[in-house]
Amino acid sequence: MANQDKRKSLFYILNLQEQQMVLTHGMSFYDFRKATRFPLKNVLLLKEDSLLPDVNLHTMLPYATAETMPLLDKKTEGKMCWVDVDDMESVNTLTDIDIAHLLFLGHKMGPVRTPFSPVLHNRYAFLSQDDGFYTKIYYQKATNYIFLFGQFITSQYAKHLQKKRFLFSQKEVVPALSIELATHLFELSEDGLVLQFSETETNRTYIRTPLWLIGSYSNMDDMLDSAEEKKKTTSYSAYLVFIRRKENGL
Repeated sequence: MANQDKRKSLFYILNLQEQQMVLTHGMSFYDFRKATRFPLKNVLLLKEDSLLPDVNLHTMLPYATAETMPLLDKKTEGKMCWVDVDDMESVNTLTDIDIAHLLFLGHKMGPVRTPFSPVLHNRYAFLSQDDGFYTKIYYQKATNYIFLFGQFITSQYAKHLQKKRFLFSQKEVVPALSIELATHLFELSEDGLVLQFSETETNRTYIRTPLWLIGSYSNMDDMLDSAEEKKKTTSYSAYLVFIRRKENGL
C-alpha cells in the first residue's frame, strides 16, 4: 500500500450518483463529522471495536454517542464502518434480517439492496479503510453531502492558513465555499476529481489549490500513482481560488 502519510496531500472524489455514493481518498472520520450539516448524535459500528466502551445488547454491536465519538478519531488503521442513528432506541427494534443486512454492509463494504435502514433512518453509511485512505460514503440526500463537501474544502484552507500564520499576525477568516461552487465541483467529480492540497499556493491576495479530473479509480494506490505522474510531467491549468481577507474585513 502507498504511504498512508500521503493521504492528506490530496483529496480524491468519484461521484456515483446512481448509487447515491461517493468514493473518496483523503477525508478522515474527524473531517467528516466536523463537516456534517447535522451533527452526528450516535453512530452504530458494523463490527467490533475495542476503542468504544458501549455495546448495544440487542445487536451486540458497538456504538458511539456524541460524547464518545472523539474516541474514533484515534482509529487510523483497519476498517471503520458505521451508520448514523438519531434514536438509539430504534436499534432495539431491528429484526434479525435487518441486523444481517447491516453486518453484510460492514463486512463487504456494500449493501445487499440498500445501505439505508427504514428502521434507523440513517442519513449516511460510512465505510472506510485506514481512516480515509479508501472510503465509500452512501448519502440519503445529495444536498447534505454537497454541504459537507464544501465545509470540508473550507476546513482544508483554514488549516493551510493556520500553518502559514505567524505568531502575532492577524487571524484570517476563510469564507465558506458557496453551495453553488460545491455543487459544481460535486457534478465534476462524476469524472473523478482531485484537489492537490499539498500544492496549495498562498500570496497576499489569494490561496489556490490545483484541481483536475483524473478519471474513475477504485484502487487508491493506482490513483495516487497517476496523481504523482501528473505532478511530475504536466503543469496545472485549473485552480480552486479563495480570496484572502482579515477577520475584521476584506
